Amino acid sequence: MTAELVGEYHEFQLAKGDTRKHANEMASRLADWIEDLGGKDLRQVTLRDHIKPALDRRRV
Repeated sequence: MTAELVGEYHEFQLAKGDTRKHANEMASRLADWIEDLGGKDLRQVTLRDHIKPALDRRRV
């Protein structure tokens, strides 16, 4: 996942009629995951090793 793909997804959401507020929120969430996962290949991400630790860090 890259910032460029997040931008493309944002534009796609707007084109299909989603509100700008919703598209912005989804882009923001995806950007957070890009940061949290540190460029990991999403095919290699696991719940135990990557997702849960990222969620725990966000709760602090």
